[in-house]
Amino acid sequence: MGFGGLPMTHENQLRQRQRGFTLIELLIVVAIIGIVAAVAIPNLIRARVSANEAQSIGDTRSVMSANSAYASTNCGLFAANLLCMTNDGGGAICIPNYPIQAPDFIAGDLGRLTPYAKGGYTRDYVPNGFAQGVDANLCDPNSILDFCYLASPASVGMTGVRGFMGGSSGAIFQDETGAAIPCPAPMGTNTLE
Repeated sequence: MGFGGLPMTHENQLRQRQRGFTLIELLIVVAIIGIVAAVAIPNLIRARVSANEAQSIGDTRSVMSANSAYASTNCGLFAANLLCMTNDGGGAICIPNYPIQAPDFIAGDLGRLTPYAKGGYTRDYVPNGFAQGVDANLCDPNSILDFCYLASPASVGMTGVRGFMGGSSGAIFQDETGAAIPCPAPMGTNTLE
């Protein structure tokens, strides 16, 4: 029976079923979405921080490996600039007279003028001690004795947590506070395991 004792028509039944959401139902949905967001957003930020740190560590290893390969064919000395073959328009720097047939030691996105920002980290390549009296016929006269590749978070906590530094020692040093590590790394600086 419908309203006033009249029989319910099919149209009246549809109208009763098609009523909108109540305020309580909408508030419950909004509360559930808020709870899901409160749980998910910190996890997404942590995932982004971890990805930035992993990319920074990988890039530091690439720069160290490139310099090690360069030193093996350059009197044991390192490159004054990051090792790239061509200027890719992004400010890449190249070794003077770098032969066309020589390998690209690092990817073009690592061969930029420093400092530069990539993946939430500020990168800087620091030449340390220019070699003196190098025979230009045997090795690059612009060679350096040592180098540091620094990577520190652009915004500590948001883009990264730890700072990193790699050099000729083959070790990657880290700073848990995200601070830039001095070059060369002081004694007792933690290394990446």
